[in-house]
Amino acid sequence: MKTDETKTTWQRKDLLGLEELSKQEIELILETAQSFREISLRPIKKVPALRGKTVVLFFFEPSTRHARIV
Repeated sequence: MKTDETKTTWQRKDLLGLEELSKQEIELILETAQSFREISLRPIKKVPALRGKTVVLFFFEPSTRHARIV
């Protein structure tokens, strides 16, 4: 197990492929996926990360997607 001092953090804005990833980044993705799996197996699938916080979405511009009527 990694210590806090050597733990890799995600520095990328986008992930478009695997070829550009380092071994440490791939390990971070797999470790994160494992923690999500553990949460998904719980009877109550909540985590305390946002407890006491309010999450708000703002849309500053209209959507660029257009509905098509067929």
